[in-house]
Order: sequence, then structure tokens, then C-alpha cells
Amino acid sequence: MPMAGTLGGKFQTGCPLDGKENTPMANLLVTMLDGLGVPIAKIGDSTGQLFLDYAHP
Repeated sequence: MPMAGTLGGKFQTGCPLDGKENTPMANLLVTMLDGLGVPIAKIGDSTGQLFLDYAHP
């Protein structure tokens, strides 16, 4: 899942996101909202936040 922008430095561009098969796109929204300081457990069919592994681009 490619993503544009860094959300004010909270995300690193050019790194892969956890895009396992059948991962709901809503998980990206939950992750982004958490990065903005809006803690939310679920949106639509989300199953949780994405794992952002910046150590292995």
C-alpha cells in the first residue's frame, strides 16, 4: 500500500506498509488517525493498526 505524505513527520515515505493479503484499507485510516493524536479502535471493517516497520525499507 503506497502512501503519499509524511503526516508532519510521523510517517516515513518510501517504506513498505504491512499489506498482508485481505488487510482492510480502513486499517491505514486507523493508523493515520492515531498518528494525528486521535485514538480510535475501529473504523468500518478495520482490524487494527498497521505495523510500520521503518527499520527494513
